[in-house]
Amino acid sequence: MKRLLLILILLLPQLLAAQSADRTAVQSVDRTAVQSVDRTAAQTADRIPANSAGRRTGREYAIETVDRDSLGLDTLRRLDAMGGELMTLRGDGREGSVVLEVAGFGLTLGRAPETDSQADLVMRSGRVKLYFFNSGEFGFTKLVGVDYGGYAPEEKGFLDQKLGNSFHCAASVMQVQVALNKSRTLYFATDLRFAVDNYRLADAGIRLGYEKGRLLPVALDEPADKSKFVTSSLGIPLRLIYKPFKHFQASVIAYSDFGIELTSLHKKPRVEYELSGLRTYQFGVGGTVSYYGIGIFASYGVTPLFKKHAGPECHTFSFGISLLM
Repeated sequence: MKRLLLILILLLPQLLAAQSADRTAVQSVDRTAVQSVDRTAAQTADRIPANSAGRRTGREYAIETVDRDSLGLDTLRRLDAMGGELMTLRGDGREGSVVLEVAGFGLTLGRAPETDSQADLVMRSGRVKLYFFNSGEFGFTKLVGVDYGGYAPEEKGFLDQKLGNSFHCAASVMQVQVALNKSRTLYFATDLRFAVDNYRLADAGIRLGYEKGRLLPVALDEPADKSKFVTSSLGIPLRLIYKPFKHFQASVIAYSDFGIELTSLHKKPRVEYELSGLRTYQFGVGGTVSYYGIGIFASYGVTPLFKKHAGPECHTFSFGISLLM
């Protein structure tokens, strides 16, 4: 054992020296290869006439430009196969990288500029883009500014809610975006939007009813597990979208919604009642801010939720998470 340790100690300096020599040789080869690629590329570029398509021996040289902030020197590697061109620039096919091929070597320059997802984008012509099912809203909804004028004292408060159980859900079925400037940072957009709002009543012993032309509370025979009313609407919002840099956008929105249905229901057992009194046209304002497709939204109903004299005067306020798909 002592002899073995002595032999290893004597051989260790020689092994370290050999490893250092190998590393130096590899670095020298890499530097020589990079310098050779740079000289060859520069000489080839000098031979191509400026401001021309680069016609030499009947060929045209296609020159592509890539955003500077998307480039990053990566690796230099020997290519197994090489075409007839001395120098070519092509896509790598792996994560959108761009490869410069010179004299049998491939130099990875970086990622090519990203394009819009073909799954969402169905039409793109100049400044106009058409999307299907590209955005959604998920959050909470609340009635604000409730005025019970004209109701008896014992009837007031029947629209009080459980905010944590009152939900808002909306989806953009189709959206058209039009660029307003050459830098493509400002867009005007409009879309077809479907929304559902679920208002959970704080008092599970009543339901919402409609009698003699107005909404009022109706006492249940026994308290239910839950009592609520639901509204649905179809709208055509107008959006002004600002995209100052990649993956970020902020927008201000003017909502034009058309009320479809007002339903009162309670459980258990589940019983539904279709009611009147929902305002046909509802105007609202709101905004969203998102990054990498995830953000927040808030909206406020400027016009009252119910028709005049058909129910308490109140407005809607919704907030939550917005998703861009």
